[in-house]
Amino acid sequence: MSIIIRDLHFSYPDKVIFNGFSQEFSDGVFYSVSSPSGKGKTTLFRLIAGLEKAESGTVQVNGRLAYMFQEDRLFPNLTVLENVRLAESGEYSAEEILSRLGLKGENNAYPDELSGGMKRRAALARTLLAPSQNVILDEPFTGLDEDARRNAIELVGELCQSKTLLIATHDETEREFCTQHVTLN
Repeated sequence: MSIIIRDLHFSYPDKVIFNGFSQEFSDGVFYSVSSPSGKGKTTLFRLIAGLEKAESGTVQVNGRLAYMFQEDRLFPNLTVLENVRLAESGEYSAEEILSRLGLKGENNAYPDELSGGMKRRAALARTLLAPSQNVILDEPFTGLDEDARRNAIELVGELCQSKTLLIATHDETEREFCTQHVTLN
């Protein structure tokens, strides 16, 4: 198992999010994680990444983790290419991945010069290039037009073939891309 969660308890001051939640995520499997807004998808991902601390229970991550947040989190003082190169590990080049995501002509642009969908693709490129065995994508295709979304989904499938992939989504097409589905209540 790549990620093992046992008897997880977590709440905010005014709201219980997890009360005894357990889940195992197997090596090399693509999972969609869905729920109504505000029911714990991002919180679960933040707990897995170690950005939040559970009240009780355990979260065990075996191997390295790459995480794409809901927000693009690009460094404003770096160009698109410089942002993506921060994660470049050698198997694929930043230029190649940006080109595959339709951003070839934007390598020298700064984030504030990009549309929302372009920023999203740049953040996705950076995440996909990070050396990892586990990849978390929090609503990665939001704001992308149909062609850009299709290309991005295809690239994620190709580059994450042997990795454990968790995607937070509300979209049925994106859910179908995954072989396993986890619904949070």
